[in-house]
Amino acid sequence: MIYCDTRYLVRLYLEDPGWEAVRGLCAANDVASAAHAQAEIAAALHRACREGRLQAAALADVMEQFETDCAAGA
Repeated sequence: MIYCDTRYLVRLYLEDPGWEAVRGLCAANDVASAAHAQAEIAAALHRACREGRLQAAALADVMEQFETDCAAGA
């Protein structure tokens, strides 16, 4: 099992630098994170939208995927 902080978990949803390595690492291992990471990830995704790194239309899709993942226990 590996521990991922919010900075790593956001790369599961955004193509920030290093995203390919993080996704590969998370796909190959069980992942643990702090409970407050859910709130931090949502905030980071909204911040990416405000900064123009994520289009508003894409934000809804990414948030939906994130919520689906959380509901599934990810």
